[in-house]
Amino acid sequence: MEKENEIKAIVAENIVKYRKANNMTQLQFAEKLDYTDKAISKWERGESIPDLFILMKIVDMFGITLNDLITKHDEIKPPKTKHKTSKLLISCLSIGLVWLVATIVFSFLMIFEVKYDNWMVFVFAVPVSSILAIVFSCIWGNHKVQFFSISSIYYTLCTACFLQAYLSTKSPQSWFIFLIIAPMQILTILWYIFIRNKKIRKSYQEANENNTDNN
Repeated sequence: MEKENEIKAIVAENIVKYRKANNMTQLQFAEKLDYTDKAISKWERGESIPDLFILMKIVDMFGITLNDLITKHDEIKPPKTKHKTSKLLISCLSIGLVWLVATIVFSFLMIFEVKYDNWMVFVFAVPVSSILAIVFSCIWGNHKVQFFSISSIYYTLCTACFLQAYLSTKSPQSWFIFLIIAPMQILTILWYIFIRNKKIRKSYQEANENNTDNN
């Protein structure tokens, strides 16, 4: 029991040190782990310890090893930025690949003199880039990033479809396509509110559990 409490204290101390070394607040740290700040507070007070899956997410986030997290340190090394840089590089390379493909398609259309509004290839590359952005935000980002990424898809895709429809039909009614954005944006806002409320409810439950334990 004494050994268990000692490990909890070491992990708690290291979580605080690595979080602060990475310039994160408890709330920011909680959002990245999809937990509540109440849970983070319990870990940092040594009242509980994250399970192995969460510990692995933490060490991956900070670019350290599991041994670094469970070993007592006199001082914490500066945070490693290599992991974050690699994520940004992968995202940029993927989006850059979309524009490379768009450029190749545009070049072939011009070479073979295809009768088409060739510049529209680049217009449609924008929503495709937005789709990639939301994929990476779901993997690496938080709910706020996901919300703005999803919203960007609505506007860029509808704009591309509007331009294509107007160029094809010359109909002034083409702008009605933008009406699609309204219900989709409302659904996205409701989804975001649901996620936030779910976290708040989880915080209340944990607070009640703490009060019960204290009593």
